[in-house]
This record gives sequence, C-alpha cells and structure tokens, in this order.
Amino acid sequence: GSSRVAVIDERTGAYQVLADGYVGRNLLWDGSRLWSQTAMGGGGGVLLELDPGSGSILRSAKVCPGNRDAGTNIIAVAGNLILTCGQSNLVEEVRMSDLAVTRVLNLGTAGVSPVISGGRLWVAEDYANAVVPISLSTFTQDGAPLECPMAMTLHDVSGDLVCVGLSQVRVFDPRNGSLLSTVVADGMNQYHSQSVGGYVLATSQSATMSLRLIDIKNLTVAWTHDVPATSYASYVAGGRLWIAQPNGVITAYNVWPVPPTTVSAVVDPGSTSTAQVSWSTPAGTGDPITGYTVTASPSSRNCSTTVGVDTNPLSCSVTGLSAGVSYTFS
Repeated sequence: GSSRVAVIDERTGAYQVLADGYVGRNLLWDGSRLWSQTAMGGGGGVLLELDPGSGSILRSAKVCPGNRDAGTNIIAVAGNLILTCGQSNLVEEVRMSDLAVTRVLNLGTAGVSPVISGGRLWVAEDYANAVVPISLSTFTQDGAPLECPMAMTLHDVSGDLVCVGLSQVRVFDPRNGSLLSTVVADGMNQYHSQSVGGYVLATSQSATMSLRLIDIKNLTVAWTHDVPATSYASYVAGGRLWIAQPNGVITAYNVWPVPPTTVSAVVDPGSTSTAQVSWSTPAGTGDPITGYTVTASPSSRNCSTTVGVDTNPLSCSVTGLSAGVSYTFS
C-alpha cells in the first residue's frame, strides 16, 4: 500500500502488518527473502530486504536516483535483482549478496514491467508504444523495440513474450521479435495483469469493471468476470482470485470452480468394465458451471455431462476399464 506492507493468509484471510511507515508498492518474494522497492520523493529510491516473519528491515540500499514514485517492478535473475526505476528512466541490476548496483541502463524514458523471455530482458516503455529488448550479457539494448500500443505489462507465457496494452494483447516470438498474434480486448486497463498458466488475467475498465482471462494458445477471451467498480489490482493465490481496492478492502473470489464434493465411484452392476461416478455441486464457484468431465487414472478413460442438457449432470459412467485394476477418478 501507500505506507504499509502486509501479509494475508490465503486460506483464512488473516491479516498481519509486516512493515509500516514507508512508501512501497512493489514487492518480490524470491523463495526465501522478501524485497521491496520504495521511493523518497525526488531523493530517489531505496531497496529493502525484509524479514518475512517480523517485517523488520534486514538490509537497505539506495537505488534509482531521481525516481519520484514508488518504483515500478522488481524481478530476480541468477542472484541479482533487476529494477525498473520509473521516472528516472533507468534499469538497474543489483547484486543480492551485497546490494551493490552492478549495471545501469538509461532507456531515455520511463520503463516498467521487466520480464525474461527468450533469453533476453524485456522492458515496456511507460505510457508509450514500445517494448525494449535488453541483452543480459552486456546490459545494453539488443535490437529494435517491438510495437505494442500503450504497453504496460509484460509476461512470458509458454515461451512467448506477451504484451498487455490498451484494448489488446500482443504475442511475440522473443527470439526474433516477430509478431505472432493479437487478441483484441476492448476497454482493457493495461496496468493490472498477470500470467496464470497459459493465460493472462487482465483488468478491464470499459463500461463496467471486470476481469478478463485471455487464452494465449487459442487467442480468445476465455471469460469475463465482474468485480467491484473501485477494484485496483488483482492477484491469483491459493486457487482463488484476490481483488484489492483503494480503500484497503481485499476480497477473495472463487472464480475457478472448486473441486466437487462427496464424490463416489462404484462398479456398474451390469458391467465389470464400467464405473458409475457421482458427485455434488461445489459451493462458491463464481461463474456458473456448464459441465463436468470425469477422468480415470490409469487409462485416461473419461465421461462428461452438460448442465441443462443431461437429466442428471452430477453422474456419469466411465467405460472400457479393466476388471481387477484400482482406479482413481478426478
């Protein structure tokens, strides 16, 4: 937030303040350490290493001279941190072991959302139409920028470079920079997006506030889910979607279906090669469930039902199984 770092237990929703009293909205958890990039007005930025248990500041270092906002993004690369420095137009490499700034690149414009894709570092030009490739070996610009209207967030999705811009998502081959495809998503707010498996979850601010799940492989908007009009940012954790609002309220949504309950499987009385599987409708699934698929393991034999079409969509029979073999159904 504007002056606080807090942790929320994604299972219970319990809230604990880790650090208070400084500006910082950019956090990175590298698997063992918590990092925050903060700002001190026109005095530049500060990189903090925080104790994830107590929130106490373990180490600090001055970074991003001249930066006036709370920084933009941090990523970890092979024992180093890569920082984009917002309004100071810099990209910095910081060594984790001693927090020394080892390399600096001046983009000539504000850079945001660094990501590694295709063996190169990519940075979006803030409020511009370009994505800049940077060589990790020389820390210099490595080729011509890619065109992406109002590029603000970048992701590596299954080896492709994905740029989320205003009203569209562009997919590039990061090795040669060629444009592979474009997904139009009218009214999308390019500020807030994240990659989830083979998808990109992006905030939309058209007539209403909504979240859009972009299927990168099939180049479609997989679904749209309405959220409060004042929503600021979204994040997926613990199998749920978390929405933050400027008033400090954070809400969890079960947008993806949770597993069905009371699942049972019995051998069909009329056939020893068939299992009858039944279940109950899961609670709190968010968007309506349109159907179910049951898969047997081993063998991958399956059966499916369609809600609103099948008389009983909560039961189906898996055929072609072998007598005497134990199966798990999912």
